[in-house]
Amino acid sequence: MKKRYLLKWIIITTVLVLISNLLQFVVSNRVGGDKLPVTSQPIHDNNNSYNIFTDYSSRIQSTYRLLLELENDKYSKPNDAFLLSQGFLIGNSTDYYSNLEVLIQGLDSTDYNHELHNIVETNKNLQTMIYKLNRYFFTQRNNAKLPENWEEIKELLAKISTQLTSESTKDVSLYNITSYPKEFVTKSKYTTAISTLNKDIFKVIDLIDN
Repeated sequence: MKKRYLLKWIIITTVLVLISNLLQFVVSNRVGGDKLPVTSQPIHDNNNSYNIFTDYSSRIQSTYRLLLELENDKYSKPNDAFLLSQGFLIGNSTDYYSNLEVLIQGLDSTDYNHELHNIVETNKNLQTMIYKLNRYFFTQRNNAKLPENWEEIKELLAKISTQLTSESTKDVSLYNITSYPKEFVTKSKYTTAISTLNKDIFKVIDLIDN
């Protein structure tokens, strides 16, 4: 019953994310237009920029939900955690988000271009962590329980999840920073927020790799 529920959850999640990605792909094509390839077309329109940022930040929300699920004891078995993370990866198109990263880094916003790079790199680091988690679960999938360091990893993941999103649009969360970079890169807490999140992400990666 538990495996059937997990498989159903993965299928539903995959279908919903694929539909979302398809809709977002249409939006990004409209943004890219027919005149120039996405790597060379400058984007000046504020509405188009807003669409790109909000499309890109959507993966943060799904990552947040994944981390919440991993906190649940029902995913304490390695194979269950592996299937859950595998469903997440299947449902999120790497190519789609890579294309959005090209668009973001090509934006004509010289006043905070360096911060756009930092924001994109932080999002990429977060997804690298998820890939490594998936591999971690895969290597342990035939075991009855996860290694001893899982509890430490789990605590860090819970800490990271609180930094990804919040109920307030004023909080300096990764979702808000990525969705509205121009408004958040000037906030006093921005630098600390990005730095702290990256440190926690790399702590998890180090624990997995070791």
